[in-house]
Amino acid sequence: MAIIRNKRSINKQNRLQMKILVLMDNNSGVSFHRLFTPYARMQQDYDIIVDVSQTPTDWINIDYTKYDAVVFNRWCGIYQYNVFEAILKAKCKLVCDIDDYWVIPRSNPAFKFYKKVIKNCVKDAMSLADIVSCSTDHLASKIKEFNENTITFPNALDLTGEQWNLPKQKGDKLRVGWVGGISHLEDLKCVGDSVKRFCEDYDAEFYMCGYHSDSTEWHSCEKAITGVGLDERPSWFKTVLGTRADLYGQSYALFDFCIAPLREDNFNQYKSELKIVEAAAYQLPIICSDVKPYNFHLYNPGVLLCPNTFDHWYQCLKSMVNPIEGRGQENTDYCNKYHNLKIINEQRYNMLVELCK
Repeated sequence: MAIIRNKRSINKQNRLQMKILVLMDNNSGVSFHRLFTPYARMQQDYDIIVDVSQTPTDWINIDYTKYDAVVFNRWCGIYQYNVFEAILKAKCKLVCDIDDYWVIPRSNPAFKFYKKVIKNCVKDAMSLADIVSCSTDHLASKIKEFNENTITFPNALDLTGEQWNLPKQKGDKLRVGWVGGISHLEDLKCVGDSVKRFCEDYDAEFYMCGYHSDSTEWHSCEKAITGVGLDERPSWFKTVLGTRADLYGQSYALFDFCIAPLREDNFNQYKSELKIVEAAAYQLPIICSDVKPYNFHLYNPGVLLCPNTFDHWYQCLKSMVNPIEGRGQENTDYCNKYHNLKIINEQRYNMLVELCK
């Protein structure tokens, strides 16, 4: 069990000290942004102790009586119900954090496992939790079908982290950036022809970040953009290899602007706007599909919303050749206001105080 070392800040005489256990089954982006980062920062800023366990096989035997609350993401692994029994017996509070809808499309590589195992485990976890936290109000409306005690904490970045503070790298050509995973294949298909034409017409470069060269799924993602096989890869197509959740943000230093294509479906509408927040960390404008959750950012001047047609995407990409001055900074200003980790963590702390009093 890893321990996040306690760094106590000043003026905390009136704060309630708590001991929190965070259960993380992996180092995914979701676990990093929704659990590790906010609770590590909360321990630095408040008089609480946070322990982290990343070994699911240990979770059955942990002494939960030492903790005021246990926090986890979605489900607690293959021994979930034994873990819940131990937590409930210890009478500590249970906080379930949800970042995505638990019913995924058939096109997702994890579809069969979700359908067979995870979907019902997530439903039970939400129902058993004392409170459920999630990333958007729209997702909260779905979660409340299982637990009325639901609260929204928007995604936010710890901007003191090194990966969000690298100097921007200058390039000779206009650079378009996309950061994602293989589950976004169908989303990439929405923009492939437009990106290809744009890069060819304007001598621009496209960066696909998260890439794994030995993965056939990633080869399919590449072909969705280039329209050709690996042996015919065009010079404008670039890849950045996938890396750890605490490092991938450095890719944004390579871009002039970002894109976030998203197909309109029942799963995608409950996703978060994290890509907008990541772009904001590097003062970048971003083009997003005009679908939920991105069109909830209608009033963010740094976001260009685009219907999923060839002509609309091509024109939006073209508008970035001579972009509106200050649009990237406006994205940063907007996210500093609505996705500020310090402000959101104050709400997290108040939630824990209310839950554990």
